[in-house]
Amino acid sequence: QGTFLLMEPEPDSEAIAFYTKVHQRKLHDYEGFLNRSECAGFWDVIVLTAIDDAQRTYYEHVLKDKANANEIPRCSEYIVISDPKDDDKVGCGGSTMEVLDVLDKRYGSRLDSMKVLLLHAGGYSKRLPNHSTSGKIFATIPHSLPRASSRSGCCTMLEMKLIMLVDMPRHMAPGVFLACSDDIEFFESDGIRLDDPGFIALAHPGSIKVGMSHGVFVLDPKAKDAPFSMSSLPCVQFLHKPSREVMVGAGALLHPNGKEPSSEAEIFLDSCFYFDRNVEKILLDFYRHHRPLRAEIDAYGDFLQPLGSKAVPSYFTNPKNVGVYTPRVAELRELLFHALQTNQVPLSVVPLIPSLFIHIGTCDEYMAHFCDNFAKFGFPRKVLSTVQADSEHLDPHSCLIHSALTAPSVTVAQGSVIEHCSLNYSDISIGKYCVS
Repeated sequence: QGTFLLMEPEPDSEAIAFYTKVHQRKLHDYEGFLNRSECAGFWDVIVLTAIDDAQRTYYEHVLKDKANANEIPRCSEYIVISDPKDDDKVGCGGSTMEVLDVLDKRYGSRLDSMKVLLLHAGGYSKRLPNHSTSGKIFATIPHSLPRASSRSGCCTMLEMKLIMLVDMPRHMAPGVFLACSDDIEFFESDGIRLDDPGFIALAHPGSIKVGMSHGVFVLDPKAKDAPFSMSSLPCVQFLHKPSREVMVGAGALLHPNGKEPSSEAEIFLDSCFYFDRNVEKILLDFYRHHRPLRAEIDAYGDFLQPLGSKAVPSYFTNPKNVGVYTPRVAELRELLFHALQTNQVPLSVVPLIPSLFIHIGTCDEYMAHFCDNFAKFGFPRKVLSTVQADSEHLDPHSCLIHSALTAPSVTVAQGSVIEHCSLNYSDISIGKYCVS
């Protein structure tokens, strides 16, 4: 099931009970915003990025339907911003800067008091092709809102993100909170503070193995000796998809104890982050001076690697973490490095212990979570579906969403996800580990 653990770290029964309780509390708080006409304590603006105008138009229609169905709060303003037409593929970093440009033209100085949630929708979802049209942000999740209107269906990743991050706008200074749409995190955040200058990232405990395909934070050595809380701690370096040797050499391990590190040694993984109004202005100035970018910029690797007292420029020419590498990539990385270093932009992290990081970016992960892992948190395996097939033909470790199985001999095998399907002919058989 993929090359790394699907839930990091693997939770025991006590942890599952804790995360379930936290999720139910956040779900209750989120539902409290659904009928409000004013947004005190919630996001002023929620921005979704789209890869082109066609996807933007689709997203706008879906958002309108969700607002009418009372699935998302109508007190916030929702904006969909597509990538620039006069540029090459710009990556999520270039897309972020395009968003800042659009917001600045739209709101101007009002942004000084606004709290913005920026959700990168996942493009055309090449690794999860069943959501290539909708993008991962509107991927359905086997979960529904208990008190939403009768028109509501399953939650999508959008609602899950809004539930997961429901505490953030109450505890953050004006600025932008950036998140992607291919992961879910369970963590308590009621006492979190996001009001330090610069970048503040959420950090989740994980293993070296998972860190090799994600971002890893290196804390100040003095901070590692203090008890972890939801207060921010200084980060001296951000490593983007580092090797085991790089993590060890940089001092990323939290509890080395002088021992040879194992695959279970804990590090801090990235997920989402906040940046303040000063950073908004720095990035916007950079964008307006260097567009069209003509290269991919990554919001994680290229925004965070220049930060911290131990930041090094050795990644400029690394071709591994970009779709298409050209000399322009290295040029922009160097320019951005100097822009952030010159302005002495700080990076801090909020260690979330305990917390659970769930990645849903590939078909393997999608099937494993929907058919097995989500059920541990009370998520049903059958949601808004009609089943007339004989029960012995439906494997208990399969998942049905918005589907109808009306023929008695329909068979669905272990690990398969059936979504928006009508199977009404005899002798239809869905084999193991399929997405239909």
